[in-house]
Amino acid sequence: MLLLVHTVAGAVIGTSVANPMAGFAIGFVGHLLLDWIPHWNYDIPRKMSIGEFIRFWPDWATSPLIYLSFIALNPSEWISITSAVIGMLLPDLLTLTRYSQTLGKLFGRFRTFHEAIQREVRFTMGIAIQAAFIFIILGVYIYLY
Repeated sequence: MLLLVHTVAGAVIGTSVANPMAGFAIGFVGHLLLDWIPHWNYDIPRKMSIGEFIRFWPDWATSPLIYLSFIALNPSEWISITSAVIGMLLPDLLTLTRYSQTLGKLFGRFRTFHEAIQREVRFTMGIAIQAAFIFIILGVYIYLY
């Protein structure tokens, strides 16, 4: 799942859950549930070409903007939002441990589990599913707040 989807979901969770620890836990588990939904994803290579960087840039650039927008709209909830977003992004960060021999061994089982639950589909369908999810979760957020 794209970083953007996880960031939006984490920010919404953070605004809904006042407890930062609960937000982190819900975000972490929520990430795994989101990855179970059919989606398209890109793999981050050990060494990245300029073309790959340019291809991934929209996802990487919009995610911090969404995060900061939620904090600007809900400044009193910044700790909960941050905790939930970190929880939501942590599984993907742990996947990058494959590039470290020591960390790769430490998190190998989790990485295998995380990769096994992925339900990847072709680009067009996967992006459409993720866009729909973003609109749905933002719509629910706007309706509730």
